[in-house]
Amino acid sequence: MLSALMQNPAPDGPRFQYASAGGLYPVQTYLYVKQGRIDGIAPGSYYLHPRERTLIRLDSDATLDGDSYDYFVNRPTYERAAFAVFFVADMSAITPIYGAASRDMVLLETGQMAQHLTSRAGEVGLGLCGIGNLEKNRVADLFDLGAAHQLIYSMLGGVAPGPMAPASDAYNDDTEEFDI
Repeated sequence: MLSALMQNPAPDGPRFQYASAGGLYPVQTYLYVKQGRIDGIAPGSYYLHPRERTLIRLDSDATLDGDSYDYFVNRPTYERAAFAVFFVADMSAITPIYGAASRDMVLLETGQMAQHLTSRAGEVGLGLCGIGNLEKNRVADLFDLGAAHQLIYSMLGGVAPGPMAPASDAYNDDTEEFDI
């Protein structure tokens, strides 16, 4: 799944599957794997090195727990998830060139990255859920981020559930009304 975010060799030079303002690629990808949830990968925090096409285990002893997420909305999803993906912008890599527009640029890049990851996840039988809010300080500790790093977006993932249930009869084609 993560190969969607990695640099790919090409005859005329390495390429990514998504664009980045000025070719800077300031958005970094981090992964947190929960205990016993992915065969062959130790639990903990990782950095995805896109050019080396590898996951680098970080030395952080910090853990990510359900308290990092909204109790009613996102915590149940976290409890079922096998892993979490975090898109973190290194603003020091883009601000000198794009100034005030830097935040907009990293938002666009992150959107492209999330879309590629979501498409690839489905191809390999995984599901992802975008998360809008979590405790950013816990993420900074988890990945030992500096002051120039900004969490832009995160996703929770795991094995996709079985086929979707068939649509209910709540919608009637003849009357175009919904049963409530």
